[in-house]
Amino acid sequence: MFISTSKRGDRIMNKQEFLECLSAGLANAGIADSEGTKEFYEEMILDRIEDGMSEEEAVAAVGSVEDIVNQAKLDKPMTVLVKDKISESRNTAKSKNLGWLWITLAVVGSPIWLPLSLAFGVIVFSIYVALWSIIFSLFVVEVALAVAAGGCLVMAGSVIVGTVPVATAIFAVGAALFIAGIVILLWFPIVALAKVMVEVVKKFGRAVKKLFV
Repeated sequence: MFISTSKRGDRIMNKQEFLECLSAGLANAGIADSEGTKEFYEEMILDRIEDGMSEEEAVAAVGSVEDIVNQAKLDKPMTVLVKDKISESRNTAKSKNLGWLWITLAVVGSPIWLPLSLAFGVIVFSIYVALWSIIFSLFVVEVALAVAAGGCLVMAGSVIVGTVPVATAIFAVGAALFIAGIVILLWFPIVALAKVMVEVVKKFGRAVKKLFV
């Protein structure tokens, strides 16, 4: 059992109490790198103390143990979060001597919750694939333009063996330079947009995970 806030009774916990509470919370949540997380927040508290805060103010500033533990849970794979949520629900029912009711509802309600769960999973997966498809398509456009520019240069080079007229070769060189200019102009906006889309994908993934935290 751990205290979920940065308070103990009516007072703010000191650094040692906070870290002990955090360590217990992370262990209870099954966080793999609990020591690394603990060390990170210990250093954060020390940095704030060095900046002039009191120990209690520094502890209060880093947030509650519950929020920190929940954020750490978001780094778990989705399958683990779902499994943990089911186990938590079952254990809660057992602690109230309602384990039999939990099993009964799980079995009787399976024709309802199982298709809904599958539908939810398919929708989430579809959205996830669609977002990554947008990122992929941006670079496909860039590659296609680069290939087109290369094709124009190959056509222009054919004038050497006399397979195309000189006028066509000059036009091809001009087209290649024009397309190459577009490739260069689009590169940085595409990279910037791709970075935005990657952040959108990350936020979407975390938003879905929060449903199971």
